[in-house]
Formats: sequence, C-alpha cells, structure tokens
Amino acid sequence: MARPSPQSIASHLPSLSSPDTRLAALKALKNELIGHEEKKKLWVRSGVLRPLADVLNSHKGPDGNSGRRHQARSEQEEARLQAIIVVGSIAQGGAPYVSPLYSSGILPPLLGALSPDSASPATLLAALRTLNTVADARLLQHPLRRLNPDTLTDLLYTEQHLYSLAEILSQTSSLWTVQQQISLAASLISKTCQEEHHRSLLEQAGLFAVLATKLASFIVATGCSSQALETSRQDIPLPATQKAELAPILEAVCAIAETSNVRWTRFLANPVLGAVFSRPVADTVSGYDAHRLPPHPIESLIPHLQSSHKTLPTTSSFPPLGAIGTSSQPSLRAFSFSIESIDGIAEHENPLVPWLIFIARAETGGVERLVALQAATSLYRCGMTHKQRENEFSTLLVPLLVSMLERPSSSHKEFPAGTDHESRANRLLVEEKAPAVLASLVVDSMDLQRAAIDAGAVKKMSQILKQSFDPLPPSTSAMLWQPEADPSEIIMDGVPALGYMGLSPAASHVTKLREATLTGLAAMASLKDDYRKSIIENGVISFIIQCLKPYSTDALASQKEEEDFTSPPQIVSENTKDVVLAACALARGLSRSVSTLRTSLMDAGLVPPLFVLLKHQDVDIQVAATAIISNLVIDFSPMRDAIIEGGILKILCEHAHSMNTKLLFNSIWALKHLVFNLANSLRIDCLKDLGPGWLKQIICNGAEDLQIARERESAANVSIGMGTPNAAGMQVDLLNAVDSEYNGSSQTEDDEGDVRMSDSEPESRQQRPKRTPNPPSSRAGSLLAIRPSADDLAIQREGLEIIRNLSCGAGASEMIDILFREFGQDKLFDILRSKLCLRIPAGGSSSSTHPGRRNNSLTNPQSYSLRGGLSTRHVQAISEVSTSALYILIHIAAGSPRHRQILISQTELLKSVIPFFSHEKKELRVCCTWLCINLTWKDEDGDEPGSRARARELAKLGYLERLKSLENDSDLDVRERTKTAIHNFTTMLR
Repeated sequence: MARPSPQSIASHLPSLSSPDTRLAALKALKNELIGHEEKKKLWVRSGVLRPLADVLNSHKGPDGNSGRRHQARSEQEEARLQAIIVVGSIAQGGAPYVSPLYSSGILPPLLGALSPDSASPATLLAALRTLNTVADARLLQHPLRRLNPDTLTDLLYTEQHLYSLAEILSQTSSLWTVQQQISLAASLISKTCQEEHHRSLLEQAGLFAVLATKLASFIVATGCSSQALETSRQDIPLPATQKAELAPILEAVCAIAETSNVRWTRFLANPVLGAVFSRPVADTVSGYDAHRLPPHPIESLIPHLQSSHKTLPTTSSFPPLGAIGTSSQPSLRAFSFSIESIDGIAEHENPLVPWLIFIARAETGGVERLVALQAATSLYRCGMTHKQRENEFSTLLVPLLVSMLERPSSSHKEFPAGTDHESRANRLLVEEKAPAVLASLVVDSMDLQRAAIDAGAVKKMSQILKQSFDPLPPSTSAMLWQPEADPSEIIMDGVPALGYMGLSPAASHVTKLREATLTGLAAMASLKDDYRKSIIENGVISFIIQCLKPYSTDALASQKEEEDFTSPPQIVSENTKDVVLAACALARGLSRSVSTLRTSLMDAGLVPPLFVLLKHQDVDIQVAATAIISNLVIDFSPMRDAIIEGGILKILCEHAHSMNTKLLFNSIWALKHLVFNLANSLRIDCLKDLGPGWLKQIICNGAEDLQIARERESAANVSIGMGTPNAAGMQVDLLNAVDSEYNGSSQTEDDEGDVRMSDSEPESRQQRPKRTPNPPSSRAGSLLAIRPSADDLAIQREGLEIIRNLSCGAGASEMIDILFREFGQDKLFDILRSKLCLRIPAGGSSSSTHPGRRNNSLTNPQSYSLRGGLSTRHVQAISEVSTSALYILIHIAAGSPRHRQILISQTELLKSVIPFFSHEKKELRVCCTWLCINLTWKDEDGDEPGSRARARELAKLGYLERLKSLENDSDLDVRERTKTAIHNFTTMLR
C-alpha cells in the first residue's frame, strides 16, 4: 500500500475527527521533522502550516477549573502542544520559513497561548520557545529582503499579549518550568523591543514595574538588601531561587530603558527597588549634613578606590528618589563598615549602580556579567552615576570587558564536544555584544579609553575583525535533490511556500562580530591621535575598506536562491547596513587624525567605495559617507584633489537639498571645508548649485529672523553703555526687551551640549527699569518663532560657515562682491544682525559633566541640563552662530577699503556687536578685537582718510571704551589683539 503524500496528510490534519488520531498524527509529524531540514521544506511546501494553524485555533480554552494547570493535560491540550512543537521545529530552519510562518496565520493562535490561565505550563513554555525561535529566525533574513512590516512585533505589541507577558513575568513559583517561562518571556522582550513605540507600550503595560520586582528579588537573593531580614515587610519580594536567571531580566530592562535617563529614572523610582535599597536607621549618623547621606552599605562590597576629584558634586539633574531615603530598620552585620572609608559617593545615585558593579565582579563570566556591565554602562551614559564611578569603571569594569573579547585561535573553531546549545548560544552572544558594550562605555571618556588601550582592547578587537574574514565552515547538512523549481516560484494560494534564503547562523554571527568590533574601534578612535595610530598599526585598514562594501541588488539578483551547502567554505565579502555604518564611523574617526594617517587611508583605497556609498539608495549610508567626506576635503588633506576631481562638489550640493536633516547637515558641513581656499571658479559653481535663495533660507530659518532684525531697528534708542552681561555674556537689555516673554515661552530640550556656563544672574538686572515693549500684536508671532531648535541653529551655523569660508583667502574681495550681489547687500547684513541679536535667557542651572568625558548629543542624547529653559547644547549653538556671524564681518572688513566703508555704514549692525566684548567665551572677545583691527586698518596711503573716519565712528559707538576694558583680560590672545587694536585707534585718532 502506497504511503500517503505530505499534501494529503496536511490537508486532512484539521478534519481528523478522533482526538487520538489527530494527536498521533501530530506526534508522527513532529518525529518526521525534527532534525530533518529537507523534510521541513517538503512539508511546508505541501502546505502543512495552515492546517497546524487550524489545530491551534480549534483549542476551546480552559474549562474554568482553577487547578487545571496542575492536572493531566487533555488530549486537545496535548494536540495543541504537539502542534506548537512542530511549528517551533519548522522555525528552526531559519530565514526561508519566516515568510510562510507569517502568511499562514499561525502567529495569532500561537500568541494566544501566552496566557498562563488558558494554557498548561508545558504549552506555555513551548509557545514561548517557538516565539523566541521565530524572533531569532527573522534576524537571519537577507538584508535586502527583510519582511516589512514585521508581523511578529505588530501582533505581539498589543495590549492583550503584553499583559500576558506581564502575567508570565509576575509568577513567583520556584518550579523550573515557571522560571524558564519567565526567562523566555524576558528574552522575547529584549529580542523584539526595537522601536520607541515598543518601549512606550511595554512601559504602559506595566512591564517596567514587573521587571523591577524581579530584579529586586535577585538583589534580595544576593544578600544586598538591608531590609530583607524583616519578614513582616510586604514590600520586600522573596529572594530569587537558584533556578532563576538574572541575565534575561536585566537584558529586558536595558532594552526598554536603553539610554533614556527619563526611563531609567522611572524604573529606579519603583517602590520595590526603593524598599530593598532602603537604608538602615544607623545611617542617620550625627555629623553628616542633612542634605548629604552617607555611602550606601552596598559600597562595602566593591573595592574602595582613591577619588581623583577633590570635590564631588552630584552629577544627576534629577531630584532624589524619596523611596530610597531613610529607613527605621537596623543594618545588616554584613554591611558594617566605617562610613568615613568611602568618600564622595553621589547623594542621589541609586544603589543599583554599585550592586551592578558587584554582580559584574562576582560573576565568573558569561552573559550575566555582560548584561550587568551593559546596565551599568547605560546608567553611566545617562549621567546617572557619580563622577568617582569613572575611576572605578576604568579600574574595575573596563578590564572585565576587555577580558571578554578573548577569541579562539580560529574564528570558526568548533566548540568542545559536549557543549550544549544554551552554552554555545551564550558564548556567541558574549562575543557579539562585548565590543559594543565596551564602545558605549568608553566613547566619550579619555580615561576609560586609556584603560581599555592599556588592557589590550585595540589589539584584541583588531584580531577579531581580521578573523571575521576567515572562510565560513561548511554546513553539516547536505541538501538533497528535489524535482521542484526554485522555492520562490512555488506558490500556494497566492503566497510563496518558502521565503528567500537568508544568512546562515555562522554568517549572521560574523556580521554581528564585524559590527561590534568596528563600533568598538570607532570608540577608541574618537578622541586621541595615539589611539588612532594604534588601530592603523594593527593592520586593519584593508579590512575596514572591505567592510564599506554593502550588499548590492545586482549581486542578489544573480545569486542562486538555494546554495549548495557542500560547496567549499565561503567568505562573507558583503556587509549589512549596520556593518557599513560601523565601518563609516571608524573611518570617520581615523580621518580626524593628522595627514600621515589620512595618507594610510588613501593608500588603502578609501575614496572609491566612499563614492559608491554617497550614491547608495539608503539615506543613512549616505549620511555616514558624507560625514567621512567632511574630514577628507579640508585644505591640507592629501585626498582633497582626488575627491574634487571625482565630482564631490555636485554630489554634496545635491545632498544639501535633501529633506533628511542629517544628510543636509553633513553635506553643508563638508561644503564648509571644501570651499575653504578653493579656486573662485569652483566657489562660484558651489554657490550656484546651492542657490543663494536656498542658502539664505537655511540660515534664516524662514522670514522670522529678518522680522526680528527689523524690530530691533525700532529699539535703536537704547543706550549702549547701560547693559550688563547676563549668564551667557550677553547684554540682556541691549536692543532687546523680550527676556520676560522669552522665558515665558521657553521649552526644554532633551539634548546635551558641549559647554558649561555660569548660571549667575547679575543683581543689577533686578533694579533696571524695563523698556516698553512693542505692541503684543506685532511681536507675538515673532517671539514664538525666535526660539529655533538646537538642530536648526546647528544648520544655520554651518550655512554661515559656508559664507565665512567663501569670503576669505585668495580672491576674497571678488567673492564678497558676489555675495553682496547674490544675497543683496542690505539683506545679508540684516541676516547677520539677526544672528548677533539671538538671546540666551538668564537663570537655570549649569551643566554638570564628568571630567575628561566629552558630551555629545549623538552619543548621549538624553542627558541635558537647563539654563533659562535652554539645554547646554542650545546655549552652545547660539554662541557658535554668533561666532560665525562675527567672522563673516571680520572677513568683509578684511576685504577692500570699499568693503570696509560699506560695513562701517551699518550702524545698527555694529551696535549689535558691542555685547560680545564682555562675552565669557574668549573666541567671541577675540572676534571683537579682530573686527576693530580690520576696520581701522590702512591698506594704502589713499585709504588713510577712510581709516580715520572709521576709527572715529567706532569710537563714537563705544568700541574704544570696550577695547580698553579688555587690556587686562584673562586670555593672552585677547590681550595681544587688544594691544594691536588700541594702537590702530591711537594712530588713526591723532
């Protein structure tokens, strides 16, 4: 008798009337598929997934018996379990099975099995394993053929299923099955939480609170809670059992919180964490300031290191968490120590930070140590650790991370015999994530980078990058010949039975290794030339160039959809988008070095792949490539001529008109460097390609700046000498009486800047009489418009920088005339005056940063501090816009005598410069002195009358008086330039 075909069995599976027969068929199908890749293809092509979905949908739910989960499973529930196991086995096949799994409708009933109240423990565990397998398989899809949108995340992130996950995580049973469910639920969150709205939905569903409770149970289990001995306290969770796993919980917390200090603050403010970390009554020791608590007892569990800072103010800009304040309970004996032995612990730093350090040092390695380091790094990146922690991180944590970079001698060496799947997966995960965690920790800190270099991080990561280009091992499973056509051509009910071949697990691991090591090396190249030189000396330049080659559609079109796994080992020669972006970041870091190192990049052939990336269809890749170009086209770069000959000017001008803000910004940044000392013919071409109207638009951010400039003209009767500098060094009452309204409409920005400024407000501001403002009807609209964002100000600054570099160097006089003609002389001066009249509201708090740590809005976008409603990045941006505007005036004054005469006639514009003589930034004060020098300069004998007239006009405006106030300036450059300027005035006014 002939055996029934798979198609016949699959079609009759849901219609089998006898539960015993259906269950037997499902068990036979399970045994048929597990471990047999070719049979999986045969059965999926036969359409088995939709019958399996019907089996899952036929489940009628629980019978209402509260004890059902501990009773024997019914035949219907057993059939459901076997169907889920079959689906999980199919998902193990990888990327080709993602599409049929999505299109078969099997995910909704699979997600429906997540409720602990409607599924047996075994069924729930199998469903979680299968969903995790599907989540892993979708990451193996080919980079150019990923399914979008992602059905799994779209279905999972709904209220019903997120509450089911919360219910799973809330279980307290010590049974192994329940602990596995908790770990798999947390892993599913960390694997699928990729978008901002995912994090918001998880937080709204209460997952943060549930994860906080789980984490608190681990804190209690380690004996680090001084209140754990109080059995009567209901707010202290039971200690986690030995079967519980910390790593998935911490990883899920990191996935949701990421680098958001707002989310981390809400997480740490959870009452359960406050309860387990509450202080014993003995901490209220006499002699301590009421506003400064002694170190938390957990500090005794980590080595005490000598503080490198004499004074240690708090770094957190958030209020203290009340739940962590005091306690009436006695302290644990294990924590008895002298509080004087540890100094400088942050007042408002959460005790979770030292606990994470303790866990990282206590673990012998593996995923637990890695995720503890990841969580500590995330808190550090958010500015929620004390300054002294940087010293501890460099001594205690960085060496641990570097030690996790160890790799076997062969990048694809087989694992030792007997290594189970979980241990192998954990080891691969550590290899893939450790370099990225190290990069996030050290990227903005010179001290941490030095510690990583001393521990050998560059050498190890360079070796890993090289090994990622070793041939991949052949697969152990050979493909059998099939009479069917290409799987992409097999159609069932209008849907392909199999998806496209994706990356093998080995190839996926290699790409993740490349991305992580390139990111780590880019972090090492971010600050110091010596470290960049070390990277180059390790011989990775050629590999970086190879990593700049993305997957191409042409290669994909010619690729066979089914590869012969018995063919010789292949090298992963093309790269995913993430690898290309990481390689661009490293190339950009190396291109910041001196010209000898740039020569190394040129010799390795960096320019050709860059031009390919500049024209890539993905805008993120264009942005990254343009960022590299901005460092390679400066006037002393050896690649400058080759890049210009390649047509970079036209490409950058096209990109500058992009609707993508990042691409626009990087393009005008590169153009700023390119036009400096460029031939006038090419400068004119650049100005024409950009368009004067377009350049005027990005500088003005619309017409509001011009409106503000004209409003300033109506306030010209204000006395120049009456102003007092505010916190930013600006005259708050000069030409501008809108401070009160300006503050009233301020909004905070969640960004970080690069400067720290005094936040003191002069007392005299309180006594000065207020000027009568213009009618509200004429000013209200402009007041709402004069607060551009920090990003808008950055773009305006780069637009001004283009004008600045166009108007200097050889042929500057010709270019100044062209700028006057293209912009309109009066309109150009109106624009510059509007930039000089930007105001920074006084008041607020100054920023507090880690010493030696560079603040960067791109790497730490959530950390900020406010002054007058502005972030420090906003304050810095306003100062930089003013600096660029002043340099344009300096260059115009350095032109011909005719240009100086034109400029001296702009009385209101020159009045707007006066406040900068007392600005706290020395560069702005230097600009003022240079402007005086250039305006009083005498080019030739015929220019002497004009020079004398200009000197008299400047003296009349109060410039000479302001110059004399700079004679004893704290900066040497300001004093020297002031001497020259005063000498010119003395000569011209005799």
